[in-house]
Amino acid sequence: MRIRSLVFLVGLAMTSVAVAAPSPSAPQASRTASDPDDPLSGPWSSEALEEAAAPLFKLRRLNGAAAGDGALETRLSATPDAAERARLLTAYGVTLMSEDSDDPIAAAALALPYMKRAVAEGRQGFAADSRMLAMLLSDAARTEFMARGSQTSADAERWLEEAHRIRVARLGPGHIETLSTLTGLADIRSVADGLNEDPARVQAVAALYEPLLGADPVEGTDRQDLTMLFNQWTVFLAGARRPDEACAVLDKMNALSDRLGLDMAYAGYVLGEALSEAGYADRTAPLIDLEASAMALLGARAPTPGKPPRCGR
Repeated sequence: MRIRSLVFLVGLAMTSVAVAAPSPSAPQASRTASDPDDPLSGPWSSEALEEAAAPLFKLRRLNGAAAGDGALETRLSATPDAAERARLLTAYGVTLMSEDSDDPIAAAALALPYMKRAVAEGRQGFAADSRMLAMLLSDAARTEFMARGSQTSADAERWLEEAHRIRVARLGPGHIETLSTLTGLADIRSVADGLNEDPARVQAVAALYEPLLGADPVEGTDRQDLTMLFNQWTVFLAGARRPDEACAVLDKMNALSDRLGLDMAYAGYVLGEALSEAGYADRTAPLIDLEASAMALLGARAPTPGKPPRCGR
């Protein structure tokens, strides 16, 4: 399983988590190409979305943004199927972000109207409990978070809450796709003004990550995807000036690493960087030393060998 969404990937980058490789919403399970509710298969695959957007962006590059935008609207007007309109809007929005990856905030702001329209079309084209609708909701919420940060609307939180309910019912609470909606909510709530001065609010955000401990790595789960969700947890705690709690999570990850296949060298290095940035240099030395092995093993499919990473004391 690889992260389906460029939206998800760039969202991680904005939380200061080092990310592995590009990919468009939350991590998705591997399913057969014949599954009509699989957000990765057939016309919704990354390759198919790129193909759908290609002629529109060729016009956009040759004749300017208005030409590409106008061609999209022409295609949408000629498309009677709401699900296909949602697909075209998603393809256009995701490609807008990948075309301007040097300025992800500006690119997300351009893409956001299309991702929101895709949700509206998806409500017409898919069942209310569809994984496809959950994906569209999650993509729109994460795009808004990238574009607006602490000014993200309550609508984005509601979209992720709805996506989470769908995924719990369809996939179970421990599925990586389900867990990613909780970490998305944590992302949004972690940038609220004055959060670090309110212990109760910090604890409420941290609690959104707790279900990661019950992750159920279904067949095809990519270990880097799951490791990055855990990394969001430790980085949040370090930034919230809770180094002991962040290091305790790393210890829990060590205990779970065999079952979940976590990349612990990478996880340790990311936490080390976060602790260093937060001013806890005394806790970071053993973790920063992991940089070479973390970077060398990043993307490898086998669990990282070697000693479990631990914070300095």
